[in-house]
Amino acid sequence: MAGRDAGRQPTGSCGSQRPGTAPLVALDIPGALSSRAINALRANPRTVDVRALAPHFYSFAARLFELFDDDEMVEIMGETFQQRLLDIADHAHNSKGMLSEGVEFLRGLDETERRGWLSPFVA
Repeated sequence: MAGRDAGRQPTGSCGSQRPGTAPLVALDIPGALSSRAINALRANPRTVDVRALAPHFYSFAARLFELFDDDEMVEIMGETFQQRLLDIADHAHNSKGMLSEGVEFLRGLDETERRGWLSPFVA
């Protein structure tokens, strides 16, 4: 995978490994969870276009966390979702939610967030 962060290795481990031995498989972290993306989420998750990172960003991250034991990443994703959920709720209950301002906001949401945003409009 091309890019500065493509070679970033996960901080967790996949499978069991004996001390002093090299891992059988080394996996690169995908760009959606690169150091650059994670640093942006740490700085201000509300401004990150997670859909540009991956259309199913949270589902993708959850699948990756099934493979790796990385508590820091789990914490970052939880905090990201909580902070973004506040904006989603605000936009969903705002009378301008389905107008152009709402459409722009919707473009930056991943599929999980979109379902939450659209739920008040689809009864």
